[in-house]
Amino acid sequence: SATFVTESVSEITYTRPGKYEERVISIKSQGDDQNTNPMNYISSSLYEPKVAGFVSPFSTKAFAFYKFKYQRTFTDRGRQISEIDVIPRSRGEDVVAGTIYVVEELWCIHSVNLVATIQGIDINIRQVFAPVEENVWMPVSHRYDGEGKILGFGFEFQYLAAVRDYEIEINPDLGTEFTVLDEKTEKEAIESRDAEPPGKKEVKRAEAEEKLLSAEDLTRKELRKLMKTYEKMELKKSTEPVVVEERIVTIDSLAQKNDSAYWAEMRPVPLTEREEKGYAVQDSLAAEEKKKQEGDTLSDGSARKFALTDILFGNTYSLGKGNYLRLHQPFSSINFNTVDGFNFEYKASYFKRFGKDKRLEIVPTGRYAFARNQLQGKAHIEYKYGSSLKRSSIRLAAGYYYRQFNRFTPIAPFTNTISSLMAKRNFMKIFDQRYVDLYWSFKPAHNLRFTPRISVIDRTELFNNTDQHWLELGSGEYTSNVPDNPKAPEAGFGESRAVKLRLDVTI
Repeated sequence: SATFVTESVSEITYTRPGKYEERVISIKSQGDDQNTNPMNYISSSLYEPKVAGFVSPFSTKAFAFYKFKYQRTFTDRGRQISEIDVIPRSRGEDVVAGTIYVVEELWCIHSVNLVATIQGIDINIRQVFAPVEENVWMPVSHRYDGEGKILGFGFEFQYLAAVRDYEIEINPDLGTEFTVLDEKTEKEAIESRDAEPPGKKEVKRAEAEEKLLSAEDLTRKELRKLMKTYEKMELKKSTEPVVVEERIVTIDSLAQKNDSAYWAEMRPVPLTEREEKGYAVQDSLAAEEKKKQEGDTLSDGSARKFALTDILFGNTYSLGKGNYLRLHQPFSSINFNTVDGFNFEYKASYFKRFGKDKRLEIVPTGRYAFARNQLQGKAHIEYKYGSSLKRSSIRLAAGYYYRQFNRFTPIAPFTNTISSLMAKRNFMKIFDQRYVDLYWSFKPAHNLRFTPRISVIDRTELFNNTDQHWLELGSGEYTSNVPDNPKAPEAGFGESRAVKLRLDVTI
């Protein structure tokens, strides 16, 4: 299991149409947060046609995806607020369900309580808006609660954000109030208006601009046309290139220096007793997970001397300040495939710390395949340096070891063991390789990483050596160790050599 908790305080500047500048004033993170940026949640807007893949209930196309049912009206901050149910016309990941609250006459969002289902994950979205200037309502509270399963692993998350201290600049072209008339229910009011005088295209455009900037009654159709006209005029006036979205993030040098008293003051709501206990548990879990990654996790018996049983059950030994040796128990690595038969791995790890942000890791691994009486081995040496936001590493690996044809190893050895022995279905296809691999993962900034890599590999084709099985729940026989390839049925390759150069840039 993995647990992380992140809190942050940021200043955000938004410039229309899509430029976000974020300065992280302070941040506190426990556990492996996978570079999660909490500000991404509050920069999305329900006024956009789509949000996180689903059609917003406030989209111009909303009536094609939703039914709306009026429930009641109540008063808040001197305004009439309408409560409206949102009912999807059909199920799917592109719709939400729940309740929206709309400010009468201003027709802006007061709050929402919606549920979206994205890739099987149920996410409850709650937002509250408030007036930050006269007739200008902006989001002041965001809350997201989600839970679900991915590949059989359950998880849940909670996210809370409060936004305050707005400083806004109103678009001077759109500062005038006007009344929107419904063509179906206000026909008399529309017919009573003066008819629009005929004119040339240029004249009509000028009249449209003037009409938009004046306080007149507009039908919905006219409002849409006028907004499109305005957007075209605004785009024509702009001298900047069109950018859909631009994000700039900077982190203050003292962002990680604040103590618990600071966070207790800055939190929009105090932690409950249960949350405080949970925070303590998460802190301890995160610390243990971090120690595992850095080689500092000691078992309860790590202080005792070596015993023969440690070879079978594993143990971790302290070799002095910042030095640790770990023997990994081999039972979890016992597997089966049609090339190796039963096989197992035996691994040891050595870790050494050099100060706060530097450490060395040496991990040799041995493997024995019984069906072909083959002993294999590999090892890697890795040096990691830099702070948590700029963690870089240099790694040298070499060995003689098996590998799946797909370098991302999508088929778990244990899964292949069960499917082979129980149903004679050997999904995993492998080959042997002798290799030397050197890479450097360089992170000059928290959001930028360069990874150059060079590999020299000798590869050898492998064949089935056993048809052992326990049950025959499936049908047929074991397939060969050659991956299916309709375009090249004879896909054997014998022996081959490759030299690979690769450069990854992650921004």
